Amino acid sequence: MVAFKDQGHQVIGLDATPAFVNMAQQVSGCEVWQQSFLSLKLPPKSFDGIFANASLIHIPRASMVRVLKDLKRSLVTNGAIVMSMIRGDHEGYSVRPTGYRYVVGWEYQSLAPCVEQAGFEIFDYYYRPPGLPCEQQSWLVIVALNRVQY
Repeated sequence: MVAFKDQGHQVIGLDATPAFVNMAQQVSGCEVWQQSFLSLKLPPKSFDGIFANASLIHIPRASMVRVLKDLKRSLVTNGAIVMSMIRGDHEGYSVRPTGYRYVVGWEYQSLAPCVEQAGFEIFDYYYRPPGLPCEQQSWLVIVALNRVQY
């Protein structure tokens, strides 16, 4: 958020956890809304872009198209979404140092149809970190555009 704000963009953050909302507000000085991707209440046609860096990894596969449609409705025509996703075909709870977290891994071949079904046009995709063989790049990034409004 801070990087976008420092570049002159008006930024609104989103998180489902109250403590993270408060922390993001304090660190960034930006407006941060407490909402879950699974029950979004975003204003329609209001955002030029959505940067979802490792946040949509917590959406169950069965809900991904619906969540992407909700996000698409909040974008202006030609607005963009950038989503960075963990690679893999796994879905479920994983043990982290901070506790259990629900995580879903995606490959381009499985995620691209969801993005397109939601009405986005895929502009580009790539893997990261750069400079490694593809099988060692643990993140998939998809850049998609909202070409048509509902």
